[in-house]
Amino acid sequence: MGKIGRCVPKDKPEPKKPDRSTSDMEKFLHKKPATGSLAAAKMVLEDQEGWSQHAEEEDGSTIDSAEGQADSIAAPISRHFLQQALTEALSPLIQELKEIKADVRQIGHRVETLEHNQAAILRYIKAVSDNTAAFVDSLDNAYTMLEDQENRSRRKNLRIRGLSENVAAEALADTAIAIFGSLLGPDRAEEVQIECIHRALRPRPKDSENPRDVICGLLRYVDTAAIMTAARNKKEITFEGKALEATVDLNCQPTWLEKMLDSKTLIRRWISLLYLALSTPNTKAQPQYIRTWAGELGKTFSETEIMRIHANSHGFSRCVKIQEHSYKVLTQWYRTPAQLFRSGLSVNYVCWRCKEDSRTLLHIMWTCPKIKPYWAQISDEIHKITGARVNLTPELVLLWLPSDTLTPSKHNLETHLIQAARLLIPLQWLSTDPPHHHTMDSKSRIPAKTRRAS
Repeated sequence: MGKIGRCVPKDKPEPKKPDRSTSDMEKFLHKKPATGSLAAAKMVLEDQEGWSQHAEEEDGSTIDSAEGQADSIAAPISRHFLQQALTEALSPLIQELKEIKADVRQIGHRVETLEHNQAAILRYIKAVSDNTAAFVDSLDNAYTMLEDQENRSRRKNLRIRGLSENVAAEALADTAIAIFGSLLGPDRAEEVQIECIHRALRPRPKDSENPRDVICGLLRYVDTAAIMTAARNKKEITFEGKALEATVDLNCQPTWLEKMLDSKTLIRRWISLLYLALSTPNTKAQPQYIRTWAGELGKTFSETEIMRIHANSHGFSRCVKIQEHSYKVLTQWYRTPAQLFRSGLSVNYVCWRCKEDSRTLLHIMWTCPKIKPYWAQISDEIHKITGARVNLTPELVLLWLPSDTLTPSKHNLETHLIQAARLLIPLQWLSTDPPHHHTMDSKSRIPAKTRRAS
């Protein structure tokens, strides 16, 4: 019995050829090229050439059967055909990329142009700002020069205050020369030439009232400057045992309302202009009393400090009297001896306590030699009552600006004690003696909550 094995047919079956129809070829042509499209195309050509050689080696029967299908099989794909197909497929993309690249280049040029124009605009704005600032300074200088020109006609005038009404009008010139001689010396006073001299244009006062001012117009400005310099250096002018005061007779700059009323042309809608001027706050210039305090204290207040001063101007109390007092101190409503003398309400401008030159409110309430011990006693009293050592400064006492040891507040007992001590000074305004700290208890008006907390 023979070995059973595989049955091998005598005639070898024909190998089944792949069906390369037209649809498969179209799929191949429309297939997207991969990254290595050229290498893949080369491999396809080599496969097609090998397949052609293999097909030629087949016997005739195979060739005859394949010839029936030759009409339906496309021609072999060549390198040139693939390159042409790839070129046709990629040409729209390449064209679009070129257009995008051109657009990006154009946008880049536009952006560079905009940046250049922006830099030029910024430089122009800076130049305009600098020119505007220079024009503002020039305008301020022009206003100053205009005021100087307005005062030039009166700059050589002197105003003498305190000269008795008993001096006749004919003797005013000789009396003025004698007064100038006490300042400049007899020889220098003889060189002074007086153009005109007269009393202030108002009715003759009564014997109990202050005399009218004497206005003296000199021929040369150098004489006016020399007399004013000598008067400032001497600090006190006397004639026949009475104190006098010499000032320059200047014309103050008219206000916006005076300019409006003095206008020669017809002003339309002047009520609306007046309302607008009164309702619009002047944020450029600081208030006059702030500038006065800054000059007396020798410092410059920042915007934050000015806001704090105004916020604390009520005096940390509901008492109307304390609020009124605090506001009067802030606005320098209290009249100093110099102001009383210029108003004709005092015979001299010296301090009534220390008999020294007193031209500021700071001297009356803080720097006077007789008022300094008073504030030292107040500091000791605050230390005894609260146990805290408070560094009293004029900014803290007069303007309620915080110091290094105390921040003013309505909840602080120290603040109310300082307020009570400050209130005693106006109550003894014309007294030659300073107030005493023992009288502070009846004037303190400390809130009940604060007293209980202490």
